[in-house]
This record gives sequence, C-alpha cells and structure tokens, in this order.
Amino acid sequence: MKKLFVSIAFLTLAFTGNSQVIFDSDFSTWTDGVPNEFLGPQSTFTDDDMIPIPFGAEHGTMLASMSNMPEADKLFTTISIAVVGGESYKVQMWVVALYGSEMRTGFYDDTNAEFITYNDYLDIGAETGEEINLVTQTITIPSSCTSGEFIFSIRNTDTELGITFDSLAIEAIDASELIEDDQIAFSIYPNPANDIITLNVNATALVTIYSIDGAVVYTANGNVTTIDVSAFDAGVYEVVVTENETTMTERLIVR
Repeated sequence: MKKLFVSIAFLTLAFTGNSQVIFDSDFSTWTDGVPNEFLGPQSTFTDDDMIPIPFGAEHGTMLASMSNMPEADKLFTTISIAVVGGESYKVQMWVVALYGSEMRTGFYDDTNAEFITYNDYLDIGAETGEEINLVTQTITIPSSCTSGEFIFSIRNTDTELGITFDSLAIEAIDASELIEDDQIAFSIYPNPANDIITLNVNATALVTIYSIDGAVVYTANGNVTTIDVSAFDAGVYEVVVTENETTMTERLIVR
C-alpha cells in the first residue's frame, strides 16, 4: 500500500471553551468485524465493507477503511447518541483517501424518525492531500430531537484505501462560538494550487502559513490578498488568519 500516513504536528482544534465532546473513537476496538459504537440501524455498510488496518494509526492502534466504488452512496453511522435539540455539533474526522473519494456528513433523527439535510460532499483526497488529516463539518440538530445517528455518506472510493478513518470526535458548539467563527471565516482559491492563491481576508488580518512540520513559511500583517506559493514544496500547509485576538485556520494543498 502506498505510504500515506504521516504525523501532523500542528492539527488545530477550534471551538474550544464551552464545547463538549459527546462522542469519540480511535477505532482501536472492534467486535465481529465492526468498530465498536458504529453501524447503527441506518447504516448500509456491513462488516464486509470495512477493513481494520493494524498499522499507520496516529491516535490509536487501528485504522478503519471503508470502500464504496459506485457513485451511489452508502451510509456508515454511529450508534444512536443523545443530543440536545437545536444545538450545533462539530464533526471532526481524521481521515485519508485518494483524490476523488467523496464523503459528506448527515444525521438521522431518532425522535422524529427522519433524515435531516446532508452537508455537501467533500473530495477527501483533495481535503487531506492523501495524508491523514483533519476534516470537519457542522450539523445542527432539529429542535425536537433528543437522540440520533451521525452519518458518514461515502461514494466513489478506490478498492485499496477507500476512505480510511484514524479517529473521530463529535462536540457541541454554543451559538456564540458559531457567530464568532462566521465573522472571521475566510477562503482560499484555488485550492489545491501551484502558483498564486487568493485570500478573502480583512485588510488588518495577520496571515501565517505553516508547513507540515510546523515551520513558518510565510507571514504578513495586513493587506494580504494574493500569495505566490510556487516556491513551496508540494504538500499540505495550514493557513492561519488572526484578527482581534480570534484565529481561523484553513488547509492549503500545494501541488
């Protein structure tokens, strides 16, 4: 298998403070071919679709590989978890896949027996640079819901690696944190890139780019709209924007 597993020393977890982790797994424990606390009733994956990998894990002792080649999705779910109606939850996934492998998150509302709207599909290979990396999506729970299954909808994978999970954490986010994050959100285009990137950040923002080993490769204080990354080595970088004592990060892939 192609070596895709590297240490990410600078993984940044946002939404701390009042956040509460309601579910986490490092996929180290399996029973009858299934990682513990997964494959709820809404799951369409079976034990035949999953492979435990006993090497390369960053957080535990095992990885969990999920393969689904067709464009039609299959669902990998948690067991039913208690939630607070109206609350938003940040789904943090340390995963790896080849380019083109897609996944999105969703939720099944046990209380009302219905699926809620899914997030958009992400190309996990493009998001992670084909290395174990952090990918996140946010889900808001219906106000009348008290429990349900978190869903990972997977399609278009290869047969060898699939989408491979290293670990997973789901945490509650209070409303003030969501508002604060929206106020400083920024984007990078194009991403992946090989020459000039454009950032839509405020003129007063401090922009810092870190390499995979945590070294600062670029920094500028204010008036940053474009950055030439043509001299950067190919790989994954973390772009950190700081303004008014608040920090936001985005992943940049340089080819």
